[in-house]
Amino acid sequence: MLNGFRDRRALEPAQFDKTCWIKTGIEFHDGRPRFSTVVTRDFSSWAIADLPPGSSDIRLAVTRRGDAVEVRYSTVPAADAPARDFTLAALAYLPPGREVLAGVMCAAPEGGGFPVTFRGLTITT
Repeated sequence: MLNGFRDRRALEPAQFDKTCWIKTGIEFHDGRPRFSTVVTRDFSSWAIADLPPGSSDIRLAVTRRGDAVEVRYSTVPAADAPARDFTLAALAYLPPGREVLAGVMCAAPEGGGFPVTFRGLTITT
């Protein structure tokens, strides 16, 4: 359960260095869980979206095509979620042709921690 102001669980799908990265996932903000995407290229831009009431699990689809990264999410269970059920959260420029680091993270900088489960992570090149 996320319960602090900035508790979060996220996929960090693209990182080139400390000034160029993207992270996306569920973040507790203004008293409830929200879908969050941060895009950083020297400066950060943060987008948040309301999730349907009772949403605690999300599915992510993060795709890099050339110089763009597309972030989509769905609250529909895996077995029931066709591609059309994914909502576009961000479309961001990232320099093409550079190696990218990808992985998962969670943090509770202002809370006491929380349980997190990541399932079905697949990274392909």
